[in-house]
Amino acid sequence: MPSILIPEPIITGFIEMIIFLVLFLYVQIDTLLACGGLAKNRLFVQEHADIIGYPIILPRENESVLLGSAILGAVASKKYPTVRDAMKAMNAAGQVVHPSKDMKVNKYHDAKYSIFRDLYEQQQKHRSLMADALS
Repeated sequence: MPSILIPEPIITGFIEMIIFLVLFLYVQIDTLLACGGLAKNRLFVQEHADIIGYPIILPRENESVLLGSAILGAVASKKYPTVRDAMKAMNAAGQVVHPSKDMKVNKYHDAKYSIFRDLYEQQQKHRSLMADALS
């Protein structure tokens, strides 16, 4: 697996948030939406899809953050009654980036996640030891 300059710990931390939403708040997630500057970086988005395991929908609009502001403005000016109505009228989905089906890629990211969990647990133990030593 080639080395990639992507902040994988950030993505791995994002997995923790998804797990919390699904397991504890019973939120059903089957797709993610991307926006902002990094949504324009195909490699970054593909890594997110591969690590998280969900398809990611990219915005059709190149400046999606500006479009979001326009949507809120349209609702504030009463052109649309709700944000959802404004989104339906003013926005559309773009390309969908699917997670890799390559088992080597999945195995690689599973191993990285396992390491992340181990290191996180070690950090918690180390913090506890230091807190006890300083109290």
